[in-house]
Amino acid sequence: MFAQQTGAAFVTNVSNPIPRSGDQVIPQTSNAMKILLLFAALLAVFVAMNNLTGLALHNASATAMRGLAYLGLLLLAILASMLMLAMGILAHDGVHRVLFRSAFVNDLVSGLLSAFGGGLPFYANRQFHLRHHAHAHQGEQDSEHNLHHSSFLYAFFIGPLAGFVLQYKLMLGNFWKGLREPKFLVRAAKDFGFITLAVVCYTAGLSALGISPLKTILPALLVLPFTFSFRALSDHFGLPRVKRYRETLENSDDENEAIVRRSNQQVTGWVIITAPWLEWLWSSVNYHEVHHKFPYLSHLYLKQAYAATRDTYPYREVQGYIRSLIYLRNKDYYSEE
Repeated sequence: MFAQQTGAAFVTNVSNPIPRSGDQVIPQTSNAMKILLLFAALLAVFVAMNNLTGLALHNASATAMRGLAYLGLLLLAILASMLMLAMGILAHDGVHRVLFRSAFVNDLVSGLLSAFGGGLPFYANRQFHLRHHAHAHQGEQDSEHNLHHSSFLYAFFIGPLAGFVLQYKLMLGNFWKGLREPKFLVRAAKDFGFITLAVVCYTAGLSALGISPLKTILPALLVLPFTFSFRALSDHFGLPRVKRYRETLENSDDENEAIVRRSNQQVTGWVIITAPWLEWLWSSVNYHEVHHKFPYLSHLYLKQAYAATRDTYPYREVQGYIRSLIYLRNKDYYSEE
């Protein structure tokens, strides 16, 4: 079920799918098409939820029919949460500035995806996430430490809410910092604008289309933290604490080879081998340790980068998210096996 790959050499200048930062082809067209598809699919799921709720609440419906309708609503809410999570994961590419080539378009679209995909403030999330990369699995230096450092059950049920609160604290802190440094005020104002637009669209916008927010977005948001945990606990949970500072770079040019080699021999996350459709939906985030070793890469390259380096760098691999959670359920966040 589990495999650990190890190696010592450092891969450079290979005619393989690991380009340098400035040489990679950012899949702008496919990213744009995927974003449109995700929004269209989410709207279609909301229409189905809105219609199915009427059947579930209809007094004339047979008990068995109402039961099936409620089950259908739960499954649709899970599907909606998976689509919203997919938006947030694409915004994660935007955090690393590899969603679109234009910095303006990258941040604009990513800000919208982050807000519509779960209500996270994009610029605050970027601060939070890049600190996580710089100190992954290094105790309190890691911004994700407070989300997951307790028990598995705490991490699963409370972790997503803790992360949500921490990122809003960062956004509010940016308003305060903005009194001295205007760039922080601009970031906070943009985040506030993105979130406000998402709230308006999910309430007044859905209502204008004849779709009840209470029957659609509310159930999806209630399910979303558990969908997030289902995926996110297989990022870093259950691995040994990194003992020394791990230098994580946004590029891997030749002059940085020694630093990259030193940091990439450490393991802070997992590789989850999952179904192709889920890998596509969640933009290859299942290759999470690959992303941490090559954070400058678009998600387009992660699977190929794993294939190219699995015999070179250490990786921990699990077959599927469900097996991963079964394995991790009795582990601590920092676990020595």
